[in-house]
Amino acid sequence: MLFRSLLLQNEINNIPHIINQAVERGLTICLNPAPFDPEILDYPLDQVDYLIVNETEAAGLSERPEGKNQLEDRKSVV
Repeated sequence: MLFRSLLLQNEINNIPHIINQAVERGLTICLNPAPFDPEILDYPLDQVDYLIVNETEAAGLSERPEGKNQLEDRKSVV
C-alpha cells in the first residue's frame, strides 16, 4: 500500500510552496502550525486536509488571544 501524505510542522521554510507542490501531486496534507507565527494565516490553509493544533495554535488560527474566553467557548461546544 502506498501512502500519499505529507506531514509538515512550522519549523521549516517555504511551507506555502511545499503545500502547493503537494496539492499538484495529489497528496493528503497534514499541518502542525507549531510554533505558531501570524505568518501562518497567509498560508494556503484551504489546501490543508488535517490541522494538528494545541491551544496556542488554535487561538492563533482563530485570531483570538488564549485565555478564559477561549475556555468558555470550548465548554459551550462540549
